[in-house]
Amino acid sequence: MRLALSLALSLMLLAPRDAVARTTRDLGWSFAQVWPSALRFLRVDERLEITERDADAGYLLFVYASDGKRFTGALEFVRVKDAHDRDIVRLVLSIRDRPAYLEEALLDRLARKLRTEFGDPPPAPRKEKPPAPGAAP
Repeated sequence: MRLALSLALSLMLLAPRDAVARTTRDLGWSFAQVWPSALRFLRVDERLEITERDADAGYLLFVYASDGKRFTGALEFVRVKDAHDRDIVRLVLSIRDRPAYLEEALLDRLARKLRTEFGDPPPAPRKEKPPAPGAAP
């Protein structure tokens, strides 16, 4: 029984799979700031071919070329609220058959571009401390 289980597990690990990583990053800037900057970043700074884009639906499709091969990529823009109920943008980046560290590096460079263009994102609102028991209001 153990041998069969070990064999099955080994075969599952060796079976070919599509390498689809998805790297997520929350950014504190507004969608109106992130969308055009990300489009310029991918097209101008990174020199990637944009194959499709839709700001209303919140996605960019592109081609990442490396070592004579072309890999399809997608950058999704999801409007979400953070823990302080602020509107932020969650980026979801996937480049087919490429390692996750490549996606992370791309998002790092995009965040650096946003910081250069707009400064730091707005800080979270300060939480007021509740008054100490017995303290005058």
